Amino acid sequence: MKLPKSSLQFNKKIESVQRRFTKRFLCCSGLQYSERLVKLEVDSLELRRIRFDLIYMYKLLFGMVDADVSALFVASNLDTVTQP
Repeated sequence: MKLPKSSLQFNKKIESVQRRFTKRFLCCSGLQYSERLVKLEVDSLELRRIRFDLIYMYKLLFGMVDADVSALFVASNLDTVTQP
């Protein structure tokens, strides 16, 4: 499998696997992808990635993950921002 050039293309390629898989359920024949997800009580892979990112960010901010946060983020001094 050749990897797509952009992250967006990659996400669409991965999501297409779940699209094809959910079509195989007899209870979902003829339904749109979003309808199949509701019927099967499953989140889209994109939504799952966003949820995971948010949970991970929360854990980083509150010290629940053993990671060097200063290596991941650059602190910004908001006092130096000028108003137009």
